[in-house]
Amino acid sequence: MKFKFAILAAAALISSAALSADNGFYVGAGIGASDVSAKDANWSATDFGWKLFAGYDFNKYLALEAAYLNGGSPSDQGLKVDVYTTDVALIGKWPVADAFDLHAKIGYGWWDLKPHGFDSQSGSDLLWGFGAGYRFGDHLIFSADWERQDTKYTDRADLWTVSAGWKF
Repeated sequence: MKFKFAILAAAALISSAALSADNGFYVGAGIGASDVSAKDANWSATDFGWKLFAGYDFNKYLALEAAYLNGGSPSDQGLKVDVYTTDVALIGKWPVADAFDLHAKIGYGWWDLKPHGFDSQSGSDLLWGFGAGYRFGDHLIFSADWERQDTKYTDRADLWTVSAGWKF
């Protein structure tokens, strides 16, 4: 179901309005680290994480973005958990300089936690984060971001990334 919604969101982003001559459509990928802590348990772990994203800049202050976040498989005390989220979010931007911005993200994420040897858990909750971006020329975008997916099973499910993107 969540993949159908992600495909629908991506199709909306690629609509005829997004393909106009002066559009703000962008795609990108990021790498970094995930940091997960279990609620009401002495379990906390980090692992390599990554994300893929596509979005549309409506103007220099507001964007809509869909993303797939993979938090890897953090492991602690013999328990390994696969962490995934698909999300749709609004991005608010504050242009600090001509090519530099600070931004905040708020949206909704569909998450999966898959502990090895135990039943998988999934749900949907608030997703939010902060970051900074820098644009080289008209197309190349770099950013550093922190994102948190709220879940009922974790105190924190964070992804720290550095990303590169291409604006069409």
